[in-house]
This record gives sequence, structure tokens and C-alpha cells, in this order.
Amino acid sequence: MTIRYKSETFDLTTTNVTTVLTCPSDATIIVKSIQAVHDTSSNVDTHALVTKSGGSAVKISYEELNKATVNMTPPVMK
Repeated sequence: MTIRYKSETFDLTTTNVTTVLTCPSDATIIVKSIQAVHDTSSNVDTHALVTKSGGSAVKISYEELNKATVNMTPPVMK
């Protein structure tokens, strides 16, 4: 199996669920880290979810971020 690396950056400007990573059908993935930054005046709730193909979403992390907060650092699973 070929090793593939991926680094993504997103500016999430919506409160809707946003897919940031989809695993190709011919691959297995390992997520090394997830980081969220919040720099506006009000608090924001962040959720990290994993959905197995054909399954339901499972929450693996939740954090309430205050203004100018960087969080969701390891360990991701709580």
C-alpha cells in the first residue's frame, strides 16, 4: 500500500456540519491531529465526528472555545 500524506486548512464560516476529510475506498487513514482556532468575540462549540461508511456519526471530541483559543490538541478522544 502506498503511503499518502494530507494536510488541510479550512475556514469554517458556517454552523452546518462540514466534511473536512473523506477516506478513499482503497485506503486506511490515521488522523495524527486536529486543531481548531477561534478568534471572534463570542464562544463557539466545536465537535469532531467520525462516520463509518453506511453508519452513523460518532463524536470523538467536543470543546467550547472562547475568544482567541486554540484547542483540540491531543488526546483527541475524551
